[in-house]
Amino acid sequence: MPLLFHWRGKNYRADMRNRDAYTYNLNQNSPTMLKAKPGDTIWAFTRRKDRVYVLAVRGIVQKYCKNNPGFK
Repeated sequence: MPLLFHWRGKNYRADMRNRDAYTYNLNQNSPTMLKAKPGDTIWAFTRRKDRVYVLAVRGIVQKYCKNNPGFK
């Protein structure tokens, strides 16, 4: 199932500074994202500093796990 995700610009920029080359870890509390399964495609868009919306990532779900209660 393809999913569309809005990556807040501030979070996107911080995540890009603090990531490995081709690895993304998406932590979400969205009920829709709980439906993601390995092999599903996630399209993420964000807004640049000039307020233009752009496609940030097309990703394939590799694995799925739930965070512990209270995870921030």
